[in-house]
Amino acid sequence: MAAGTVAAYGLVWLIATLGASSQALALGQELSFCGVDCHLHVSVVRAERGGDLGVVIRFRSDAKMADEFPGLLRLEVVDSSQRRYQPSDGMIAEPLNAGATIEREFRFTVPPEAATPVLVVSYGGWLDYLLPGRGNPIAQRRIRLVLDQA
Repeated sequence: MAAGTVAAYGLVWLIATLGASSQALALGQELSFCGVDCHLHVSVVRAERGGDLGVVIRFRSDAKMADEFPGLLRLEVVDSSQRRYQPSDGMIAEPLNAGATIEREFRFTVPPEAATPVLVVSYGGWLDYLLPGRGNPIAQRRIRLVLDQA
């Protein structure tokens, strides 16, 4: 019985996670993160290249009571050569209050020759890899937030 349950779960995990399609979200479109429900939303407000790549990200909660924790997310800029860049100024430490929205600028040290950078946002915890479907970081990394103005 247990082996059958594990096999069925494994099949659901494979189909739902590895079968998730790639998607590019334009500037301003939201990526939703779901636990029990889907109350944490992330979008790119603007991106500008100077010495670094500055990306203003909006974190929005439509929860009624519980705080959200954007600090649990992993932010990466990925270029066309699949090189990954972490924010040089860390992540958000404080919780996002229910119903609140905050915007923060993050700086990424991306070389000028890096072509078509996009933002990839996913949960960073190892337990999230057990989730089937869009909640799994493998599936989340297939959704890219386009940095049109980069």
